[in-house]
This record gives sequence, C-alpha cells and structure tokens, in this order.
Amino acid sequence: MTRHLTIVIGLVLFGGEVLDAKSEGRGTERVYPVSADRAWDIARTVFRWEGAAAIEEHRVEGYMLTTLGQRTYAGAWVSPRGPEFSAVIVITKSHSPITELTEMRFHLDFVDALEYLRAGQPIPVRLPTATEVDCVRYGVAVMKSRGVTCP
Repeated sequence: MTRHLTIVIGLVLFGGEVLDAKSEGRGTERVYPVSADRAWDIARTVFRWEGAAAIEEHRVEGYMLTTLGQRTYAGAWVSPRGPEFSAVIVITKSHSPITELTEMRFHLDFVDALEYLRAGQPIPVRLPTATEVDCVRYGVAVMKSRGVTCP
C-alpha cells in the first residue's frame, strides 16, 4: 500500500514536469508503421518492460504517464498518422544522476517489440534479451549459422 501511494504521489507531483516539457515541445518523436491502437499497446508494454509499476492512462487525450524506479518519470504520446502509421513521442525526467529509462532506450525497445510483430510472434511480457530479439529479427537458422543458440 505504501509503495502504491508513493507512486501515485510521484505521478501527481512530477508528472506535471513531464506534461510541462511536452507543452514546451520537448521529447523524442518517431513514426512507426503500426496503428495508433497497436502503438498504444506497445508503448505500455515498453514501460512495463522497463519496470513501470503503475501507468496512468489518458487514452482520450492520447498520453500515458508513469514512474520508473524511484526517481524517473515518463510520458508517452501516441497519435495516428493515417490508418497504418503512428507518431510516438516520449519524454523522460529524472531526479537522479542515474535514470531508469531514456527517451532513446524507449524507442529502441519499441523497435524491438515491432520485430516480434513483423515476425508474426506475440510481444513478450518481459523485456527480451538482445539474443532473443536477434533470433526473431534474423531467424533461428541465420543465428545458428553464426553459432548462436536461440531460446
């Protein structure tokens, strides 16, 4: 209960910093070849992969906020760019020299999730290892020819 209360207080206090940064035009944007609904699900999954406990979703407004660890706050905005593309903007704020998630890391994780979709596989619930992603990206046969055993 105490951890949940701390997360909620953190979102209220520091989520405003993330919203302010968005209103100032900050954040890192990428456009992906997926629908807005799929991009929303992937963004939520990436936050979970990186350790988000609670995600405050504002689906109608097109954004979600979360905390990662004890000092990193993040938000993701998803908007359609036609029926098959979506823009995803992510903003991270940290009150520590060590951040649990950077904007670049979020987008790299997002691309890894897209590899699973491209291969027709479900996106894993837990953060996949680099080897697992490469096995999906290049195929088991290619990885085996390189001396790598796929899980």
